[in-house]
Amino acid sequence: MNGNSGFTLLELIVTLAVAAIIVTVGIPSFQAMIERIRLSGKTDDLVSAIMLTRSEAIKRGMRVTLCKADTRQADPMCAPDSVEGYEQGWIVFADSANPGVRDPGELLIQVSEPDRNLGIRITSTATAFNRYISFAADGLPKLIDGGFQAGTMTLCKATKAQHVIMSRFGRIRTVRNATCSG
Repeated sequence: MNGNSGFTLLELIVTLAVAAIIVTVGIPSFQAMIERIRLSGKTDDLVSAIMLTRSEAIKRGMRVTLCKADTRQADPMCAPDSVEGYEQGWIVFADSANPGVRDPGELLIQVSEPDRNLGIRITSTATAFNRYISFAADGLPKLIDGGFQAGTMTLCKATKAQHVIMSRFGRIRTVRNATCSG
């Protein structure tokens, strides 16, 4: 029986080389998984906010609106049309006076802060979604003029995307593992 119970230098070098190969191969896939989780989390946040908007409209018996937020002010308002997407955050409010726009004094129900450094773009195919998503007291998504509101919002991170699709009846569904265009 040999009295030495350690590792040789060759065994240590081989073990470190194998570990380095495993880390080199594993890190990129781990980063991709983290990005998918972040994208899914933001998608779930948006879906929850839309569902909250609908349920609050039914509960309160009045129009409730979700719009892109201008959170630079102490009392957040809807962002101007020149602001691109919802990645800077959104607000949900009881929309009693000027439909589609938060006026001073209207009840603020939820504020979503912008997510810094996530690099997620949120765009829409529906022109009306570019300004707001609004539900009437009956729980149906409605435009300011009373027409139905439906469409798709796309959350993009690099080439990965997830779609949030709202039907004219307010039903929300998501499509995961989509691709970004543009």
